[in-house]
Amino acid sequence: MRGFADDLGLACRRLLRAPGFTAVTVAALALGIGLNTAIFSVVNAALLRPLPYPEPERLVEISLPTATGEARGPVSFVDFEDWRGQSHVFSSIAAFSTISGLNLRGEGDREPEQLRTAFVDPAFFATLGVVPAIGRPLVAADNEPGRNQAVVISHRLWQRRFDGDPAIAGRAITLDEDPFTVAGVMPESFRFPDASIEVWAPESLIEASAAPRRRDNRFQRVIARLDRGVSVERARLEMNLIASRLAQEFPETNTGRDTVTLVSLHESLVGPRLRAAVLVLLAGVGLVLLIACANVAHLLIARIASRRRETAIRLALGATPSGIVRLHVAESLVVSLAGGLLGLLTAAWTLQLVRGGVLPYLPAQMDVVLDRRVLGFALLTSIAAALLCGVLPALRGDRSVPHQDLKEGARGAGAGGSAGGCARSWSSAKWRSPSCWWWPRGWRSRASGA
Repeated sequence: MRGFADDLGLACRRLLRAPGFTAVTVAALALGIGLNTAIFSVVNAALLRPLPYPEPERLVEISLPTATGEARGPVSFVDFEDWRGQSHVFSSIAAFSTISGLNLRGEGDREPEQLRTAFVDPAFFATLGVVPAIGRPLVAADNEPGRNQAVVISHRLWQRRFDGDPAIAGRAITLDEDPFTVAGVMPESFRFPDASIEVWAPESLIEASAAPRRRDNRFQRVIARLDRGVSVERARLEMNLIASRLAQEFPETNTGRDTVTLVSLHESLVGPRLRAAVLVLLAGVGLVLLIACANVAHLLIARIASRRRETAIRLALGATPSGIVRLHVAESLVVSLAGGLLGLLTAAWTLQLVRGGVLPYLPAQMDVVLDRRVLGFALLTSIAAALLCGVLPALRGDRSVPHQDLKEGARGAGAGGSAGGCARSWSSAKWRSPSCWWWPRGWRSRASGA
């Protein structure tokens, strides 16, 4: 390790003496590593990082087939109540919908505003395992007709329309010309079912008018939290039995809906299309990194070829071939790590573009950030790039013949030529071997005519 540390110091000094070469190689690697890091941050957000809820692996979404044959469709009030009454595998189950919004009356110089609203079951917040940052969530009493004039608002709405009033809980507001009470304010990070929701209201508000209580009136989504120790497969089996029983009991409305689609909430939010898209994107930028590594490897090969006489002197003074290889790998490692550091800046800049182009297709619960996993990926990518760029050039450079390289270097110096060039000369009517670095050792020996 002490010897490798000395090699790293020598590699840094060499690279500082060649600023043009260093700038080109570092920039090439920074582009490849930066793009890969930025796209990996999307993969990390969409596929690797768990949802920001307590025990997210226990959260599932349940849906019914549609009349057109799609596997995931909405659920009616009545079917949901039957599911809740007959199932025994959930610690909590809740329904919600976003079929309409509420209008906030303007106050003072502020204009009226339509607020995107989620109408939720009282168990909605408990199922997700979240609590308001201020005040309380909706409770069962808030869902009773005549007593359902309470709402929970988003952090964004609290800041924008109520100036972050710390006494907002219990404040009266007017929605759709009716008085409501603000029960609580959700945390800034809470964005479910999507980032546009600014009000969560009791579902009973829409039953009488927009959504009459009928089994064939399907517009709700259903989420549930599994009991501890209950697998998704077991829950799916029980829910299929319930759906089959309801299809037999109510054939006029539930025919063809004798099975359910029950998947983890994470899988439901991501979906197969988004998963495939981000993986294809990662593969594409991975190819860009391979191209960058190939270009840097060619530059390093040319650099090693131009130092063949120096390498021959080191070997003649007692350096080992493995030590020469280690020195070349150290130089490529320094270049790659510098490219990785600059790549992080490139990734941070690229994320601004990625957020604009990719985030609209990502679920609102998934933040694209440069966290520790992404930084670790950048470090591993830099090390992998160092190996890809450094090992092959180092092994090719190790094919030199020390005494012959010293002779060719002396002749090149005397003739004003370059020790690394391809020189052809005639002496005593004999053809001397070309001194190109890429000639195999055996060919060089045979061509020398020695």
